[in-house]
Amino acid sequence: PRVSALVCDVADEADVARCFTETLATHGRIDGCFANAGIGGRVVEDGGMRPPPVQPNDAVESVRTPHRFVVVEGPIGVGKTSLARRLAASFGSDLVLEQGEDNPFLERFYRNPRAAAFQTQLYFLFQRARQMQELRQHDLFQRVRVADYLLEKDRLFGRLTLDDEEFALYEQVYSRLAIDAPVPDLVVYLQAPVDTLLERIARRGIHYEQQIERRYLERLTEAYARFFLEFEA
Repeated sequence: PRVSALVCDVADEADVARCFTETLATHGRIDGCFANAGIGGRVVEDGGMRPPPVQPNDAVESVRTPHRFVVVEGPIGVGKTSLARRLAASFGSDLVLEQGEDNPFLERFYRNPRAAAFQTQLYFLFQRARQMQELRQHDLFQRVRVADYLLEKDRLFGRLTLDDEEFALYEQVYSRLAIDAPVPDLVVYLQAPVDTLLERIARRGIHYEQQIERRYLERLTEAYARFFLEFEA
């Protein structure tokens, strides 16, 4: 049997991973995953390839999955990368991570969003397009991949941060890239209250993220909710 939707109440990404892998081990396949409370989830995908590090104190149970491309998505601070690492370790799979720290415009964006939004978004677009191309090139090997972003998030952020003229130019660039992104067969959508996101952002201590404003996170969580209300993998 396979599970068409998995719903679990959780406190953190470890609980999501445990709920997910235990259900997968029992039923063989999950079509959708939703987690409530501290973080939440549903199913989607996207990525860049690197082996998943396993922390010495993490008890990771090996689980076989029929899914070939698993994506974890949600707003900043929700726990996407932590959950992606845990799932990749459980599956013994390749890990595709967003590389925000490589974006030279990101710190400027958080300091002054209007002044650096376009450069920041174009850098992410080119970075993600390159990662998707790498995934396509490795597709022949049919390894399981776990990613912490969907390519579609690029447009979501673009619509949120760019003005109309900038977004029109961004769309022209996006269409000319002709990105042939692999389609995830499982997407996990994580949700958390804005207060929880702010707390986690403060706790992880990335200096430029400390400038993120509450209103920006509110708009971002609303944009994600609208996106996943109509999302189909």
